[in-house]
Amino acid sequence: VELPGRTTEARFTVFYFEAEAVPGLRLFLCQHYTRDVVWRPDYLGQANSATSLSQVTLAVDDPGAAAKAYGRVFGTTLQPCPGGFVVPAGPARVRLISGAQAALDFAGDPVLSYRRPVPLTLGLAVSDRRAARAALDSRSVPFLESAEGGLRIASTHANGVVIDLV
Repeated sequence: VELPGRTTEARFTVFYFEAEAVPGLRLFLCQHYTRDVVWRPDYLGQANSATSLSQVTLAVDDPGAAAKAYGRVFGTTLQPCPGGFVVPAGPARVRLISGAQAALDFAGDPVLSYRRPVPLTLGLAVSDRRAARAALDSRSVPFLESAEGGLRIASTHANGVVIDLV
């Protein structure tokens, strides 16, 4: 990694979960040994003011079974939601829903044509919705605004997954 005045090596160990443990995702853990090299303030600022992952939504054939699997991984209790379950994952959540619920929530989005299990959304918390809106506008990225002020980018404009900025 090129840093001011020096070149250094980023070191880490990565652990990948088996596919059965996390249906629909390629989930991994990463242990950083050189956090000062990769978690630098000058790398972390985003024009859209994104600060963290807030939610991942997946369409699965059996939301109950998938939620139990994710609950084991995160050591948390499942919470029912329309069409499926939510699994708390630290400050974020994994929402696992049926194909029928996905059709209601994402009507018209091409993400529905993908074979299940499939990630539907990546939810990102933002610190400033006006900055997020301005960042999207400056790059001509189309989005919809919810009644609550969240911004949604269709999968056709976000590499095949819906992005929710909340």
